[in-house]
Amino acid sequence: MWQLIRTSSSWSECGAQPFEVPPADKWGRIVKTLKFVRDEVIPSVGEVETLSAYRNGELNACSNGAPKSAHREFFALDVTPVNQQLERSTMIRSVCRLMRATGRPTT
Repeated sequence: MWQLIRTSSSWSECGAQPFEVPPADKWGRIVKTLKFVRDEVIPSVGEVETLSAYRNGELNACSNGAPKSAHREFFALDVTPVNQQLERSTMIRSVCRLMRATGRPTT
């Protein structure tokens, strides 16, 4: 659960908090993302850790997030592989291929 309330890796530089509970009306939005991670990402690249989930508008702007970032609406997760042998850039390419193969947008 703590990974789902992580805000941004730049929280400190932005004067924000490292954890924030998203507004209740947004919680249902992360379900499809979590299922994708469980069903597609983990079987493909192994266990992952969430680095960033929900970002409020101010923190998203300070973190150089897109104005309409999916993080603001609690659709997106930034993840990193738990397996230290797998570079994050390699994992990201694998996840992008999975998203294209399953018809999901990669932005």
